[in-house]
Amino acid sequence: AIELLSGNVRRAVNNGDDLAARTAMLKGALYGAIAGLTAGASLCHAMAYPVGNRYHTYHGETIAVLTPASTLGYNVASDPERFAELAALLGANTDGLGAREAAGQAREAFVRLQRDLGVLPSGLHDLAGIGEEDIEWLADQTVDTQQRLLRCNPRPVTAGDVAEIFRDALHNWE
Repeated sequence: AIELLSGNVRRAVNNGDDLAARTAMLKGALYGAIAGLTAGASLCHAMAYPVGNRYHTYHGETIAVLTPASTLGYNVASDPERFAELAALLGANTDGLGAREAAGQAREAFVRLQRDLGVLPSGLHDLAGIGEEDIEWLADQTVDTQQRLLRCNPRPVTAGDVAEIFRDALHNWE
């Protein structure tokens, strides 16, 4: 799914008549949905619910803004080899890098993709005006109301961890 999506999204966005790219996007979306239904949602989705509930943001857009800090930031330590593979699928040059260093490239590649497409806010502040004063409430809401999703996360998470991830997501790039 990731290979199909990341390898074709720029072409599909820049040329809506590119049926090969659009077909690949449809297949990638289907495979991604199947994978998501099989694996379940975790930290990023858990964090997105309080944001959406309080600020009325779109869930998918919120997920996209939280992904660099949560999935591609905090969770990278859970399986560096797998995240290194993800970085390569996202187009990062991981040649000659160790697993941990290559895994760190996944976040940069994802943010670069977002920036190239120009379709997403640069972070939670840009998305909904969220600031430092909102972090503790959002972290507490995540931990207090989303335990079902947090139990699925590949790395244990505390309210303090969630607060730091929210801080990280305030400004993904600028």
